[in-house]
Amino acid sequence: MGAEDITNALRAAVKQIGSKALGITPSQVSAHSNRTGGAFALKLSGLSDLDIRMAGRWKSDSVTSYLAAHVASNAMLTSRLTKRCLNYVQTFAYQQAESPKRRKLA
Repeated sequence: MGAEDITNALRAAVKQIGSKALGITPSQVSAHSNRTGGAFALKLSGLSDLDIRMAGRWKSDSVTSYLAAHVASNAMLTSRLTKRCLNYVQTFAYQQAESPKRRKLA
């Protein structure tokens, strides 16, 4: 599964859940959302900025701006969106992984 597939799955999840309920539109999410959201989750779990930078393989301090943006945003919305989108992406990934197997059996 590539970045485009992940972006499509995330945007489909936003459409399914509803932009009004989430407060974002499908065009506002992408595969990169998981990278920045993951950095924020690591920050919330107590990791230092340096540890997050190393975990995310950032070569610059750009992760700091992602963290600042997330801190400034509504953390509850981010958490709710992440949980719902990850659930949808996992389901989508499972369906994609099982799809070739189903074709072989048919």
